[in-house]
Amino acid sequence: MESDIIKISHLNKSFGEVKAVSDLSFRVKKGELFAFLGVNGAGKSTTISILCGLLKKDSGMVQVNGIETDKAGAQTKRMLGVVFQDSVLDKPLTVKENLNSLIHFRRLQNIMVFRLRTL
Repeated sequence: MESDIIKISHLNKSFGEVKAVSDLSFRVKKGELFAFLGVNGAGKSTTISILCGLLKKDSGMVQVNGIETDKAGAQTKRMLGVVFQDSVLDKPLTVKENLNSLIHFRRLQNIMVFRLRTL
């Protein structure tokens, strides 16, 4: 039986009177490819931000690999790879300079530094 890599149940998030995410539930199984699609204001970015630990949910359950994201902190963030629509790279810098900035600001471990520098 395949396990759920991502599991969201009855997720809710509001910004004041605006309900950004309302009772959202879904599962992503190991090996599945998953994408968020929808019109502007549908709650895609809000859901991804909650999943990545950038925003706090109002209620519901969010798990990555069986670990609740709001209780695990950085542990679940290391398991996720997210590509946003707009690039976060500093355009005046080269790819190498952008990677060196990442290494510096994230204080990555030596093995990660080696992997990034050999790309």
